[in-house]
Amino acid sequence: MKPAYVAPVSLFMCTLAVPASADWQTDANVTLTSNYLWRGKTQSDDRPALQAGIETRHTGGGYAGAWFSTIDNGEDAGYEADFTTGWRFQAGPVPVDTGLIYYAYPIAEQNSDVGESFITLGPDALQIRYALTVWKEDRDGDTHDQYLALGGDYPLGDDYGFSWTLGHMENATDSDGNYQHLALGLSRDLAERGVLSLGVESNNADDDRHRNRPRLVLSWQWNL
Repeated sequence: MKPAYVAPVSLFMCTLAVPASADWQTDANVTLTSNYLWRGKTQSDDRPALQAGIETRHTGGGYAGAWFSTIDNGEDAGYEADFTTGWRFQAGPVPVDTGLIYYAYPIAEQNSDVGESFITLGPDALQIRYALTVWKEDRDGDTHDQYLALGGDYPLGDDYGFSWTLGHMENATDSDGNYQHLALGLSRDLAERGVLSLGVESNNADDDRHRNRPRLVLSWQWNL
């Protein structure tokens, strides 16, 4: 385990180690997906991935979460572990979600862990999200990559939903690494049998591995 990986794990475990009370709520889920896409790029080499997440939150708005996924990025990374801590609150009529995410790759051959700050503004129907890289384990050049996205999530009757995301990624050290992506998705809530989702996503990234082409993604998520 990398030294830089210890602090986020310790923080997360300390956050979870709170007395059970009506002020705290914890949810967990497991997902099987045909392709793990992150900001328009495949993290599983266009292959299926198994994912799991857990989040504990306080009625005051504070929360912490952990999320895991199998990955295949050509560097024997094995799996990804993301740790999040943040605060959700209302700024007048506007919902706000702000916090920090630590992206960890414990068995990767390269030093590839990343720390990121984020803020999301608006209700589910129309949100704007901004993320800024604040730390990179390899410390190669400027760390301040940026991501800006617009999106929405809409119910279609009692069991169906539609979502969309339009995002722009800004690479701090290489303008050729800048790209945009678009994602569209439909979902159906199957009650005890989970949520089934079908999405399509494309990007205009200028590299061979993430060449621009639409990708269909089928996912099934179970809440625990």
